[in-house]
Amino acid sequence: MILICILTFFIQSNVYVCGNSDVYHIDSQCEGLSNCKSKLSIFSLTSLSKNKRLCGYEKNEKVIVCGDSDVFHRDENCQALSNCRQEIKKADLSSVINSKKFCGWENTLIRNTSQQKKVSEIKPKDLTNDDKFSRVLIFFLGLMLVVLLIYLSLNFNKPSLNNKKDDLEDRLSNLEKNRVDESKINDFINAKIKDLEKRKFTTKIQIIKNTEHLPYLIAKFLEANNYIIITSGWITKSVVDDRFLDLLKEKINQKVKILFIYGYKFNNKHDGSDDLTIKKLNELSNSSNGYFFLKIIPSNHQGNHSKCLIFDNNEAAIGSYNWLSTGSKSYNIDKSVIVKDTIEVKKEAIHFLKYFGLESWANS
Repeated sequence: MILICILTFFIQSNVYVCGNSDVYHIDSQCEGLSNCKSKLSIFSLTSLSKNKRLCGYEKNEKVIVCGDSDVFHRDENCQALSNCRQEIKKADLSSVINSKKFCGWENTLIRNTSQQKKVSEIKPKDLTNDDKFSRVLIFFLGLMLVVLLIYLSLNFNKPSLNNKKDDLEDRLSNLEKNRVDESKINDFINAKIKDLEKRKFTTKIQIIKNTEHLPYLIAKFLEANNYIIITSGWITKSVVDDRFLDLLKEKINQKVKILFIYGYKFNNKHDGSDDLTIKKLNELSNSSNGYFFLKIIPSNHQGNHSKCLIFDNNEAAIGSYNWLSTGSKSYNIDKSVIVKDTIEVKKEAIHFLKYFGLESWANS
C-alpha cells in the first residue's frame, strides 16, 4: 500500500486539448470534446500554459478528496482511496484543479470503446523542458525505489545467516579441539567388546571349591529329569554309601538314565575303588532295564582321569574333584568349573557316549 501511495504521488495528471483550443479537459470522453474536429493532444497538467482553462462541462463536476491530500479522485471506488485514513469529501473540480493533481490510477482509464480508439491515435505534443525534467526525476526516483526494495529483500535474512555461520564455525572449532585419535577410539571399542564377552562368558560359568562339591552332586541328582553322566577315577563308599544307593535307585525308578564311568589305571592296574561298592553298582545296573550303566575304561587304554558331572544338557561340572570317591572329607584343594552353555554341555556328553556306543541312549 505504501508503494501505491508513492506511485500515486509521482504519476502526473494528463489532460486533453483539442487543436489550439484554450480549453483543456480532464476526461477523454468529456462532452466538450464531442465537437472536436482538430487533432486531440495529450499534455501533462504542469506543462499547460496559464491561458488554458478547464472545460465548462467539467468545471462544476464533483470530485473526491481524502482529507488534505494533494490528489483528487473522480471515482469513489478508486484503488488509491483504499489507503485513505482521513475524511473523504467531495469538492468542485474547478476548486481543486489548480492546487491538486488528478489521481494517477484514474488518469489512464478510458471507459468508452469508441473513445478508446480515438485516444489511441493521439500523439502527445513535444514535452517542454520542465516536463522533461519532471519525467526524468520521476524515473530516477522510481528506479531508486526499486533498488531499495531489492536491497532490503536480499538482506532481510542476512543477520540470521551470519549467526548460523558463526554457530557452525564454533561447532567445527569445538569438534577440532575434542577430536580423539582414531587408534584410541579403536582401543576403546575393543576393550568394550572384550568386557561384554567377559560378562557373557561369566553368566554361563561359575566355580565351586572343595566341600561344595558333594552338596552340588546330591542337588543335581535330585534335579535331573533326563540323564546323568559322572566320570571319576575311582568309586568308593566315601560317596556311594547306602543313602547314595537309595537315591540312585529312586532316580532309576523315575526312569532317569544314569552312566558312571571310572577306572584310573596306575602301574598298569585299575585299582583304588571299593570292590564291594563296585559289586553293588553292577547288580543295580543289571536290574535297571538299561537305565543305569557302570562302565570301566578298558585295560588296554590308559584309564579314566577325567572328573565330570553332566546332566540333562543343562550343566556340566569339570575339574579336579573325583565325584564318586572323594566325599566330603577332602584333603586336597579341588575346584570345578560349572558350564551352563547348552551346546557345550551336549558336546561333552556326546564325547563320553560315543566312547561306549551309547549315542542315542540319553535321548531314547
